[in-house]
Amino acid sequence: MSKTLNSRAPQWLQGVWRRAGRAIDGQPPEEVSDVVWAQVGTYFADVRVPVPASGDGSAGLCHLDGPQAFSGSLVHNGDTVTWRHDLDTEGQRNGFNDSAVLERKGSTVIERGAGYLEFWKRAGRGPASVLERSDRTGIPTARILTVADLTVAVWSGRRAGGATLRFDDGGWEVEAYVGTGVIPWQAITDIRSGRVPPRWSRVA
Repeated sequence: MSKTLNSRAPQWLQGVWRRAGRAIDGQPPEEVSDVVWAQVGTYFADVRVPVPASGDGSAGLCHLDGPQAFSGSLVHNGDTVTWRHDLDTEGQRNGFNDSAVLERKGSTVIERGAGYLEFWKRAGRGPASVLERSDRTGIPTARILTVADLTVAVWSGRRAGGATLRFDDGGWEVEAYVGTGVIPWQAITDIRSGRVPPRWSRVA
C-alpha cells in the first residue's frame, strides 16, 4: 500500500460511522457507548455518550468511552490516519494529534491504535456539507458536519459541547448531547434550508 501523504480523506471513508465495539489491551470486544463519527472531505466530528448498563453506568468505561465531542481535520499516510483536533470538549490543546491504522474488512472498518481496537460500521452516506464558525483570529470555535439527515455539531469555549441530531418527518431529534452550552439551532436549521447563517462559512 502506498505510503504517500495525502491531505484528502479516502473516498471510502466519507459519510457517517457508528462504533460497533472496542477491545482494550487484547480483551474481548464490547460496546458501552453510543459513538458517531462523521467524515466530510478532510473534516471529521465525533460525539460519544456512554450507554448506562447498570448502576451509574460507569463500569468498564475507559478514555474511549466517556462523554466527549471533538472535531478537526484528517490526514492519511498509507494505512495510517491522523486526526488533528482543533475542537475538543476534553480540553486537548489545539492541534492535538491522534493516529491509528485503519483496515477495511467487508462493511467494517477496524481502527488499531495504542492498546485498543475500535470497530466501525457505516451508518449513512449522502449529500454532505461542513460549516464552520471562527473567532477574530481565525481559530475555529464551532463546526457542523451534515451528511444526508444526520448532523454532528461540536463547539468550543468555556461551555464546550457537542451533539448528534437527526432530521425526519417529525422534525429534529437530538440523538446525543455532551458538554455544556447551547446547540447552534439557528445555524443547523439554516443549513437544512440551504442557507449559510451569519458568522458561519461553508468550508466543504
